[in-house]
Parts: sequence; C-alpha cells; structure tokens
Amino acid sequence: VLDRMEGIERIEVTAQCVPDGHFPTCPKPNPELREALTLGLAPAEREKTDLLIATDPDSDRVGVAVRRRDGSYAVLTGNEVGLLLMQHVLRARQKNGTLPEHPVVIKTIVTSDLAFAIAADYGNIAGMVVRKDGETVYERYFGGCTAESRLNVFSVTKSIISILLGIALDRGCLGSIDQQVLEFFPEYTPKRGEKVIQRITIRDMLTMTAPYKYRSTPYTKYFTSPDWVRFSLDLLGGKGPVGEFRYAPLIGPDILTGILTRVTGQSVLDFAKEHLFAPLGIPVEQSIPFRSREELMAFYESTDLRVWAADPAGVNAGGWGLTLSPMDLAKLGQLYLDGGIWNGQRLVSERWVRESTAEQSRWAERDLPYGYLWWVLPQGQGFAAMGDGGNALYVSPDKNLVAAITSRFQPRVKDRIELIRTYVAPCFD
Repeated sequence: VLDRMEGIERIEVTAQCVPDGHFPTCPKPNPELREALTLGLAPAEREKTDLLIATDPDSDRVGVAVRRRDGSYAVLTGNEVGLLLMQHVLRARQKNGTLPEHPVVIKTIVTSDLAFAIAADYGNIAGMVVRKDGETVYERYFGGCTAESRLNVFSVTKSIISILLGIALDRGCLGSIDQQVLEFFPEYTPKRGEKVIQRITIRDMLTMTAPYKYRSTPYTKYFTSPDWVRFSLDLLGGKGPVGEFRYAPLIGPDILTGILTRVTGQSVLDFAKEHLFAPLGIPVEQSIPFRSREELMAFYESTDLRVWAADPAGVNAGGWGLTLSPMDLAKLGQLYLDGGIWNGQRLVSERWVRESTAEQSRWAERDLPYGYLWWVLPQGQGFAAMGDGGNALYVSPDKNLVAAITSRFQPRVKDRIELIRTYVAPCFD
C-alpha cells in the first residue's frame, strides 16, 4: 500500500524486518505492545514521524503508533485502528451526503468450530502449532501466553527420553535395550528377597512392562528424596510379572535418565542440548532442582522458564519436568515424521523412529497400544506423546501432519487427541 502512495517518506526498522524466530529485539513478538515497538519509536521520535506501523511475523496482528500534538506517541491495537477506520468512513460519507438514512454496521468475528471447541471445553490450552507437509500452517496462543512461553509438558518428557536413548544407541554409548537395568548401577544392592529386579531390562522400562512394589504413586516421598534414581530402583520389581503392562507416570523413568547420564558421561540436558535441542533450535537453558513444595508449585504455574527439572543429585527427571513451547514440540514431531532427519541432518536413526512408534506392548484395560515411551494410535492413525493437563504431540504420517499443544496444568481435562482428530486435522485435509 505504501509503495503505491506518492510523496510519503518511509523508514524501515531493519533489525526487525526478518526475525530469526527468537525475537531478540523485543520481549514478545506482539506489535500491539509498546515494548515491541521500542526500536521503531526511537527513529520515529527523532524524525518526528506521523505514523508507525508494525505487524507480527505472520502478519495476523497489527500495531500502530500515532504522533500526538505534544510529540509523544499513542500505541493503538488492531481493533482500535479498525474502529477509527470505521469512524472515518462514516464521517466522510456523512460529510459527502452518501450516508444512508438508516445506516447499518455489521460486526463479524472470523472463527471456526476449532475456536468454539477450545473456548468451550479446552480453556487451559496455552498454545497450539500445526505443521502440514513440512510447513507451519497454524500457530495460536491463548490465556496470555505467547510464542516465547514455555510450560512443563509433564509426561511428554518421556517420549523425548525415548529419542535420546535412540541417539545414545546410534552413537554407541549404549549397547542394547536388552541390557539389564542393574548392569548400569553396580553399586546398587537389591533388598533381601528381591528376585525380579535382576531380570528387568531397558526394553521393559521403555515399554512400561516392568513391575513396581507400590500401589499408589508415593508423590511426597519421591519429591522429597535426594536421589530419584535410587528411590525408583528401590520400588522396581517386587511380586508383579515382568512383561505385563503397568504405566508408570512418575516413578521409574528416572532410571532411564540415570542410565543415560552414566553411558554418555554427561547430564541428560547437556546430551540433549548437543545432539537434539541445538540442531532443532530448542532453547532449554538449565536444570532446576526444587528445595521446597512452594518452589515446585511455582514451577507448575510458570510460563517463562526454559528448564528441565532435576533431583538434588543433578539427574534430570525422566517422566516430567521439561518446559517447552508448542513450536518446540512441533519440531520434535516433524523430526519423527521425517524419519529422524531435520534440515537434511540425521539426528536419530530411522530404525529407532520406526521401532519406538510401533506397538511393543499394550495396556489391556484400555486397549491402548504402546511403543517405546510413545503412545501408538489405533488403525494406523499415527503416534502421540501425551502429558498431564492436556499437553500433547500428535504425528500422523498418513496426513503428513504434526499437531502440538501445550497447556496450563489442570486435572481431568478433555482428551487432546480427540480434539486434534475431530477439529484440527480436518481443517488441513
């Protein structure tokens, strides 16, 4: 539009013309916030510019700053600009005598069944990203969250542990998933009478077919333990049969992060940064321990920490505690959709991708197939990573589609996979 108008001097803020995805020039890529306009307001004030116009990277939001008579700038949202435009049109037509005797203004909101569903039944969703045919086709944030927000994705963390174990195998750090767990903890002595733990393998842990000695998850004892790996080993085994599905939401996956730490000689986070997160451009900055219940609760509610929970010994949590954005999740889903390759670089072997997302065990009670820390969807619909509160990563090879959702924690939420299959996937068929 500006190119078609003559006699207008235009100044571009070159530092913000091509954002790199991390938006280092402003705290949030929202053009309706004054903070995002800081770099533009400086030359505007210097040159006494009448108008500053900004959009976000996909140009679905606009922000405008208008120079007041005193030289300061008023920042207007896209909605406010729309109202001013309507007012201008009505006044112009009134002045020209072209306004109807009984004018009618129609207000419309562009929406969809998906938007209605999210508003009605999925109110704790923080963000959603959809990739189709390798391109991002949908990206939206809710409840004050933005592209910069990072939330604890709970059990989605397990599927990322699966990816890291595959990378460790590929790199020769780990010999085989049929190795017995206790091979990696020679200093650990099972309790007297324990005869099952000695037979449990990494494969049993990956397929959730290892038995445990507890009936209900001892959350308090776990979180107050100084060593989550040893705490989990103490509860592994017992009288249950090896090979029978038993989903372990919290206790158990830390044994796998303990193994990863020992075979790689690095913390799980450092290994992940080097071989997975850095190539994908996923920013996880540090491990975070918790010294009190209050710190843990604050972590659950946070939206701006780029961290991975760890026990006091420094071992990262295997079943929860990684904070990611929906775009981060979507990248991981795209990696697996493309058979372990990202931007032409192989990060994990195609064989591991195929094996880990195929049925390896089954939760008979719910008739749910399971891979290596991935849920396998029925009837060839793909596979998924799922976490408490409604965090989900859905991958459909048939549709060449990835859908990722992060959510603020809330108990007993509605099934996200059903939301994706019913409302999201059909939008992009």
